[in-house]
Amino acid sequence: WNATLIMEIQSGAHLDVGARNNTYQCASCYMRADAVPGVPMVNPNWKSDPKLVYVNAAAFKQPADGQYGTSTKNVVPWPIQRNVDMTLLKSFGLHKENVKFELRSEFFNLFNWVNWNFTRYGPAVQTPGTYAMTYYFTQAPRTIQVSGRITW
Repeated sequence: WNATLIMEIQSGAHLDVGARNNTYQCASCYMRADAVPGVPMVNPNWKSDPKLVYVNAAAFKQPADGQYGTSTKNVVPWPIQRNVDMTLLKSFGLHKENVKFELRSEFFNLFNWVNWNFTRYGPAVQTPGTYAMTYYFTQAPRTIQVSGRITW
């Protein structure tokens, strides 16, 4: 038997929370939202929330007209990503060792962990639907493939 295990653990990337540009200086400039002091940026119970609201809406607000947002760059940490892939391989000798049969099975995302795809553009104050994880897609669930090969 041969076994191969690949494990990947990645800290979550960080996002900005955007806001409507009302500075009247640059129509295409990106604006960050105002951060509300003392309020956590991430909803601590987002996994138990039926709508999976990840970003705490009370932590951000639209800046006043002509003002820039007070939140810092990359203020919201994205959830951690982890994955384990595994391959099992067994070779059997058949018919006087001239013919070999190889059985191979591959498991992708072996433990079926949910990994939320990172988004280049983060949530925005004017679109509260982007605060929920249901707005983003997940990476592939567990996938198993089995193959056989005969060599002679």
